[in-house]
Amino acid sequence: MPHSMKKYQAHKQSDRYFGNPVKKKLPLKMSAPKYRQNQQVLFLGGKGTIKKCRPDSGLWTYVIEMELGPEPEMGRVGPETTIVLDEPELQESVY
Repeated sequence: MPHSMKKYQAHKQSDRYFGNPVKKKLPLKMSAPKYRQNQQVLFLGGKGTIKKCRPDSGLWTYVIEMELGPEPEMGRVGPETTIVLDEPELQESVY
């Protein structure tokens, strides 16, 4: 095997094993995400705002910041709750 080919294969392996960014391509059958960043959505258990989305196993997965309810008597301990849901679990909100 030529020296340049060995060098290429070593570089290719380092990208895979040492966390260098590798561009991911979407499957051809996957459509664009249905919801956009900062859009308000409904789901079983509450309402929230989309913060991020990414493709995962043929579905779009969303990071959602849940809406705060009324403040409890003892005050709040931390920030809003953030959850991760797949696209079929969400509905568009009109509030």
